[in-house]
Amino acid sequence: MVKDQEVYKILNQLNNQTIVEFALAGSEVMVRAIDQSTKLSFSTTIYQGSSYIPTSVRSSLSKALPKGSIPTYINVDEEDYRITLHYLGRLEGMHPAQLKVLLEEFAVIAEDWRQVLDDMDNNDRVYIYNKR
Repeated sequence: MVKDQEVYKILNQLNNQTIVEFALAGSEVMVRAIDQSTKLSFSTTIYQGSSYIPTSVRSSLSKALPKGSIPTYINVDEEDYRITLHYLGRLEGMHPAQLKVLLEEFAVIAEDWRQVLDDMDNNDRVYIYNKR
């Protein structure tokens, strides 16, 4: 849950800079003001591979999986083996209560995606049993 003080702090920081990072639900969320501070963008990592992204993780991205009441989209960073979740919306006229609701919904969607992708990743593992 996002505290009211954090929301006001984010809005104040966005007035002075274009990027604000903060912890939300155990992960880093990057909040950006873009297009001359008329739009708002969130992004967070939902999967991080060590040296590749498994096939099952990739294929799960095309299925109709976690959705929320806000529009989000996924980006796959092939060089860093990272999958990120993004939100893009309007910033003009945004009230602190609206930002709080958006951030909380984004956190729920991100956590749902993390769970799905981690489950897929775990299904791709090859277990070797040691006979003794």
